[in-house]
Amino acid sequence: MPLNIFLSHFITDFAFSNVYSEKFLNKKTYYLHLIWAAVVFLSFNFELLNSKSFYVLILSFIIHILFDLIRIKKNTTPLFEFIGLIIFFILNYIFKSHLEGSFLTNNFQLYILGLMITTSFLTYIFRIFEIYPREKKDTAGTTERLVIFIFILSQNFLFAIISGIIGIIYKYLFEKFRKKEIILSPILGLVISYIWLIIMK
Repeated sequence: MPLNIFLSHFITDFAFSNVYSEKFLNKKTYYLHLIWAAVVFLSFNFELLNSKSFYVLILSFIIHILFDLIRIKKNTTPLFEFIGLIIFFILNYIFKSHLEGSFLTNNFQLYILGLMITTSFLTYIFRIFEIYPREKKDTAGTTERLVIFIFILSQNFLFAIISGIIGIIYKYLFEKFRKKEIILSPILGLVISYIWLIIMK
């Protein structure tokens, strides 16, 4: 099943974003997120612009904005974010016939989904359980797991393990606040990536 609409919402809110940060929830800087959202929704659904299914793109984008406005007004919770993901998955299912034949193949979309879960969304899970500070960026951890994912999916398992070790050493030397996450991050990165390799096969 094509995942264009679901991925648009998922990437917009979780890739390079922290839904707990003050900047993300600030009304004055919301236009920055809105620009980012428009770019992502267009890049994953650009083929709808010249078709009778144009309304699918508009409707999904408006629903995403509504979720943003509710989040800004009432703040966010894990339940709120998961409800958003479920709603966009349902929307994706309802409009799947409009998304078939996309330039973004199903395999590519599945690859991106796995990459997102392994990197940015895993950081979100760490924040929920306070394994990782909610207010901090996770450049090192996300990069570590991204590299692991790429190596695992290309079946370069040795390079994946080496990348995890390098990530542990780097975080131990330069980011002392990562005590709980320092080992958990590469292990889960390896496990999720390997599971995704099986799924992709």
